[in-house]
Amino acid sequence: MRCSENKRSFSGKLKPTWCKGCTYFIFQKVLNGLLQRLNYDPLSTVFVSGIGCSSRISLYTSAFGMHTIHGRAIPVATGIRLSRSDVSVLVIAGDGDLFSIGAGHFVHAARKNIDITVFCLNNMTYAMTKNQSSPTSGFDHAGSFTPAGNQTLPLNTVEFAICCKSSFVARSTTFTPDHLEKTIIRALKHRGFSFVDIVAPCRTFNPEYFPSEKQISIVDVNETMQFDMKDYSSALQCASRCIFPSRESPAVLPVGTFFEA
Repeated sequence: MRCSENKRSFSGKLKPTWCKGCTYFIFQKVLNGLLQRLNYDPLSTVFVSGIGCSSRISLYTSAFGMHTIHGRAIPVATGIRLSRSDVSVLVIAGDGDLFSIGAGHFVHAARKNIDITVFCLNNMTYAMTKNQSSPTSGFDHAGSFTPAGNQTLPLNTVEFAICCKSSFVARSTTFTPDHLEKTIIRALKHRGFSFVDIVAPCRTFNPEYFPSEKQISIVDVNETMQFDMKDYSSALQCASRCIFPSRESPAVLPVGTFFEA
């Protein structure tokens, strides 16, 4: 909900405990600044998170925050939305939280088109518990439980979200703050289940995905691929070719809006 008074800061009193150089600082700065600039009211906004490095963001805001249990951010957010239609409900969780233990909740909230905005801070690992392979870890990812390399392909989150009938699906990255900001604005404006996959590699465990360490090519699908984001089949076909990280094109990071009903 918008605030009729002067713009109020979304920065909380607690200092984040993320590692130095963590990409989540970028997301937090972009989101907080954007909500303030759009005149959202912290007292009519709820951050709901699960467990993990990304989920601690609900502790670092002046808005209402719920730091829930692992994988259960979406059902809690659903309860808030059903009981309070007058507040803005944002889910902020990690790839493990949303797509491992929380995957079943994602499916049903998406297909029911619950009016919440879901941000996946996708660092491609379980970082808080010291680098286990997550559902989005790349093939051959050398995690603490897979020292010889992860032997499963990563989940294509945008394809999965479209298959679940999410009514808005996009991907951005903390490496492009301007694109991230525009994507968040579109997600916030959408009425229905909005999902944004935000590629935010872990500085400690996934430094190879940083442009400064590797030649990562960020490609906007809305500029480079011919598809209709308003057409389910066309959007799904596009998303199916945009997995990240990809074995065939590990240095290509596809971003953009894939589907909007």
